[in-house]
Amino acid sequence: MLKVAVIGTGTMGGEHVAAWRNVERARVTAVLGRNKDKAEALANACGAAAYDSFEAMIEEAEIDAVDICLPTHLHREFAGKAADAGKHVLCEKPIALDPEEAESMIARCRERGVRLLIGHDLRFCPEYVQARELVLSGKLGKVGTIRMSRRSRFPEGADGWYGDSAKSGGVITDLLIHDIDWLRWTFGEAERVTALRVGGSGEAPLDYALVAVRMRSGAIAQLEGSWAHTEFDSSFELSGTGGMLVEHMADSAPLRLHARSGPGKPQAVAVPDMSLSRNSYELELAHMTDCLLDGAEPIVSARDAAKALEIARAAVESARTGRPVALVREEDKR
Repeated sequence: MLKVAVIGTGTMGGEHVAAWRNVERARVTAVLGRNKDKAEALANACGAAAYDSFEAMIEEAEIDAVDICLPTHLHREFAGKAADAGKHVLCEKPIALDPEEAESMIARCRERGVRLLIGHDLRFCPEYVQARELVLSGKLGKVGTIRMSRRSRFPEGADGWYGDSAKSGGVITDLLIHDIDWLRWTFGEAERVTALRVGGSGEAPLDYALVAVRMRSGAIAQLEGSWAHTEFDSSFELSGTGGMLVEHMADSAPLRLHARSGPGKPQAVAVPDMSLSRNSYELELAHMTDCLLDGAEPIVSARDAAKALEIARAAVESARTGRPVALVREEDKR
């Protein structure tokens, strides 16, 4: 049984506490938050102890791993504290605010002999998993264009931290990184990034970005991220020589395949439903539990998370300067 401490009592802390209750081989033993009342409410929901002191929690509670659900600018600090205490580190995306912080977290956990697992939950969303499988199976042929959109209301957070890019990284680093990670997981490494952005730090509730990514495969991806929408909405279109795959979360059959099987207009066919009874957070945390208890390899490595962050920060830089940003190849870093 994996004993977990959830750090953070905001939206993600609540999501994770609820998800952990459905992970068979794990149990939340502690909830830490600066608001003791909120910590106690979450702790009572899962039979855990509530704390407002990290040091007291580490000293008193039985903990194998900490689950960091804090504002992004606090990830490195608490990952370091947990690693120094000999606890495995689970951390919500993005791994950190910038690549240097990410490398620091990876190195610290490696030095302390603990594992660092990052929560990029699109890798566990059924429709995104199935879309990737269709791409890799060759059913779409050679994919040349990718369009992904993720839009929501401006998120609420304690002290308005989402509206401060120095704390959240803004819509690209916090929201679009979902699609950036899935893009890289499915299509490989990115070559260069060009971005446009309006709003951002100091202009809440408006933060909107368009990001174009040239993949090394030659494919072009267009990513739209918005914190200026009315309700949450996501969709994607993948176009290849063999057909087109369309997803929209609002549709009763979210995935539709338009196959190019012959002359004439391609016919849309609903992809068989692969929905599961558990949500992506439950699947993600169950997988992390397997990694820690059984030594399984993670579907999302800390290095994957750092790579996604590198692309996101390149997009932020492109939006700032108005110029494309080339991604440095790993072999050129050595």
